[in-house]
Amino acid sequence: MQAKWQGIEMSAIYQDWADELSNYSLGSINHAIRICRSEEHPPSLSKFMENCKKYIPEINESNLISDNGNITIGKEEALEMLKKIREDLAAKMTKC
Repeated sequence: MQAKWQGIEMSAIYQDWADELSNYSLGSINHAIRICRSEEHPPSLSKFMENCKKYIPEINESNLISDNGNITIGKEEALEMLKKIREDLAAKMTKC
């Protein structure tokens, strides 16, 4: 495994990972780390990113708070909005 990185500065490897993961949320990165802990070998960057993409955040009131701290919509309303979005996207996909 170490032969894969032979001759490459660790700082360059760390920077590569940081650059690639900069667009992922902390929740998705934590999710990928949890998956890693159950695997026998460390993942490649591409496998780690694939695990990040599997993250599905829970919908709760803390996800629905506006910038000024007020709850903008309730959980049920948010779930209905997500259902409508999913239906609209599915309808568009069938037209393609």
